[in-house]
Amino acid sequence: MASKFHSRLVGTVILVAVGIIVLPDLLDGKKEHYKDEIASIPIKPELESEMEVFELLDPVEDQIMLPESPVEITVGDTTSYRETADTIQPLPTKVNSVDEKNDYVDSAWIIQLMALKNADNAETLVKDLRKRG
Repeated sequence: MASKFHSRLVGTVILVAVGIIVLPDLLDGKKEHYKDEIASIPIKPELESEMEVFELLDPVEDQIMLPESPVEITVGDTTSYRETADTIQPLPTKVNSVDEKNDYVDSAWIIQLMALKNADNAETLVKDLRKRG
């Protein structure tokens, strides 16, 4: 009996496996498959058969003329420079004092954060701020 039952069990397992594998493909209907087109890159570019031809020109020689008389160098003649330097007067400068304005007295709160290493500096700063109001 075991052999009959065993063969039926194996047959049933095979039928179920075939049904699981084949039936979904049959019941789905037509499938559309999309194939991506990949642009191929040419391996070696083709060279142009025509080469550009350039016309070579002969170099032009410039006629450089030297002065007929020798050049004279004068040393120590700085009087013209000193005269012009003495005539230039510096412009007067105006110093405008700007009064400090505190427009935020009644309109808003301002919070400033400061980090000090020394406690004495912090105390003097607090005294100064309290004195200002």
